[in-house]
Amino acid sequence: SAMHAFELAERLGNDTLRARAARDLGNAFLRGNDPGSALDHWNRAYALAERIQHRKLMSQVSSDRGWTHRLLGDYQGALRFLRQALAHDASKTTNARARSIMSTCSLRLGMPDSALYFAQEAAVDKDPRTRPYEYAYQQDDLAMAYVANGQPDLAETYFKRALATIDS
Repeated sequence: SAMHAFELAERLGNDTLRARAARDLGNAFLRGNDPGSALDHWNRAYALAERIQHRKLMSQVSSDRGWTHRLLGDYQGALRFLRQALAHDASKTTNARARSIMSTCSLRLGMPDSALYFAQEAAVDKDPRTRPYEYAYQQDDLAMAYVANGQPDLAETYFKRALATIDS
């Protein structure tokens, strides 16, 4: 279990293991519908990753925190953590995920131009066969951003792409 791994990492005293175990424990708490405890463990994971300058882990944990703040309705907080994730050399996957969430947050904050910018930046999957779920999600982000920008004809194209991918 995540708690056992966390306790073992604590006993070993290795900061990389401790940071990864704290992140995993945060994920377990989020799955258990306890975002407050998840954020506590992610804050600990981030502090450890920052201490050892593990940029990839800092990016992943910042993305986790941003995702959770979005779920809690704290869109400004989400944007802050997601910008932090991108500043730490985010992988292609983390980058796309962060920008997708940033698009959603921008929509909720009434910033349609920013939502479209982030949706376009997030749309890294060009072939629906390689990563169908991610492709469909990215097409849906684009559709929502185009609707918010008063371009329903363009939005329809992206909605159709998303639906066709899901239905296949």
